[in-house]
Amino acid sequence: MVTVCWHDRPRWDCGHDFGDLVFIRWGRCRAGRRWFWTAAEATGQRETPERHGTEDTEAGALAAARAAVEDLAAGRPALAEMRHGDASRALRELNAARRASRAPSGETGAGTVGYLYGARHWVSDDATVPDTREVVPFRIVKATARRVYYLRRDRPGDAATGYVDRAALERDGHADNRGCHWSDADSTLYATREAAEDAVGLGRAAPADAPDLARLKREMADAHPDRGGTAAEFTAARERYKRALQEAS
Repeated sequence: MVTVCWHDRPRWDCGHDFGDLVFIRWGRCRAGRRWFWTAAEATGQRETPERHGTEDTEAGALAAARAAVEDLAAGRPALAEMRHGDASRALRELNAARRASRAPSGETGAGTVGYLYGARHWVSDDATVPDTREVVPFRIVKATARRVYYLRRDRPGDAATGYVDRAALERDGHADNRGCHWSDADSTLYATREAAEDAVGLGRAAPADAPDLARLKREMADAHPDRGGTAAEFTAARERYKRALQEAS
């Protein structure tokens, strides 16, 4: 019996009945002049820590990745699915973690602002549970002429950076991060804590005719397809929220 069943296309498209096979994803990508590889066992919605490395040649990276798959299978019947995008993602995250661990470069500087601020507003379906409103600081690690980079996560073995458009941040006082899910605290980042507090109704009292940013953000969340809305409804709600942000600025 073959322990590992190798596939170069998604498992749901190959026509096999996998039953209780262990599902392992593996792949390779360019890393400068070398090749980076990764392999990881998927369990439900989570994956075991990835195994990865770098080889001088593509053939070497593929061989190392396949050896890692065999090792992860550990004699169990397994499906090995080729996912080169996983290797690219893992390499980006490793590089971002390395950059975040270094001191910020002095050539462009992050200016006098050491943090960007995200706003999180959770609305409970239970009327007896109060809404959650909070401001989340994100430390700036580097700023270039075009982007401001910040530390998204800083946990042992799990660090990641993100970035927003510097021109938008300086012009509007806030900037969207399109690399985030709409529900993430850093989906919109503000240059000041006060602006983030205002976005979730924690700041100073607003004028009577000021837009209700918290309500508009809640409507945007409710219109998302994940909550039963449509793409068109979510887009319209997002545009209303963004216009209100600009007016408030």
